[in-house]
Amino acid sequence: MKAGATTNRAGTPRQIATHLIRIQWGYWMLYGNYGVQHADHSWDGTLAARDGEILRCWLLEFSGYAGPGRESLLPLSEPRWHWQPANANNRMGGVVFELRGGADSLVTFYSRTIDFSFSVAQLAARKELRFHVGPRYSNVDVIVTLDGYDPELDQDRDLTALTRGDGRFRALLQAGTMRAPLRRWFRTDWAWVVPRAAVEVEIPAPRWGLARSAGERFLSVTVRCAATFPVRLEETLEEIVARGGARNLAAPPDIHREVTLPWEAFLGGELVAEGRQFFAYLGNVPLMEELTVALPERRFGSAPRTLTIRNGSDEAHLLIARAYLEEQSSAELSVHCPRWVRKGAEFEATVTCRAEQRNARI
Repeated sequence: MKAGATTNRAGTPRQIATHLIRIQWGYWMLYGNYGVQHADHSWDGTLAARDGEILRCWLLEFSGYAGPGRESLLPLSEPRWHWQPANANNRMGGVVFELRGGADSLVTFYSRTIDFSFSVAQLAARKELRFHVGPRYSNVDVIVTLDGYDPELDQDRDLTALTRGDGRFRALLQAGTMRAPLRRWFRTDWAWVVPRAAVEVEIPAPRWGLARSAGERFLSVTVRCAATFPVRLEETLEEIVARGGARNLAAPPDIHREVTLPWEAFLGGELVAEGRQFFAYLGNVPLMEELTVALPERRFGSAPRTLTIRNGSDEAHLLIARAYLEEQSSAELSVHCPRWVRKGAEFEATVTCRAEQRNARI
């Protein structure tokens, strides 16, 4: 992002920068391409900017067998488009555009279904702007974000209340901060680790909050990931705006099946953990799993450390969406409930511990 300074109409200095903005509309229905009646929304439209300039614009095209797995960018000669749904399932589309302007720059979206305006300042403050379309219980929205921001993922602010409650160090690292090729698949950014390759994750020096009397402190690093099989990866449009824009996965996976993926974790080049992780599919949609590595306090100083995770498979690709860091103690045990367990429903958990942990409170 390039920034500069100028003045607004009142003569007040304003910071000028280039922003990549995404507007998505519609929805996706998980059933076959049958003649089901849908609400008819026309998304033919255009964009306009006041106190700013739209430099480039692309039409978003989603495709996939069971959801928007593939995302393509179609260049537009001007910020004006004609859009039609591809089939009965796929009613999802959008635009991505480069805007050069300041916080007071105003963008207006015009279409045959809805018109609305927003400023760069509003988008920066709220992260996500959502405009509802249709009757009260319609599932159709128009969503505006800075490209690369996913409102469905955990965010740093979600950890604030937890840390205030118990003082533990916590942090969230998204795929974009990791050293690996970045691709977007199913509308999520992934650090993409091909067979026998590795990804590097910079771990910040923890600000330890638990008392030392609570036992040996360590940092739990939980990597949320999925696995898939050979794909053809491509990037276009000037490497998708020099990797500052929407990434493009050129083709869906060729095959879908279960896989057990061997992995190793290194801290500063030293092996600290290894294992084999099972991954499964629901139909042809990959299910996310979690890999957890425990790093003792003695391995950290005042500087960040590099955690390297190696994909030991000869054929499966490892996809990492984010890493969750949480300070823990050897004197305590914790049970983490997967997100797919229904709230209020009973489930069984098997807890194993070391001999010195036998009197730990659960």
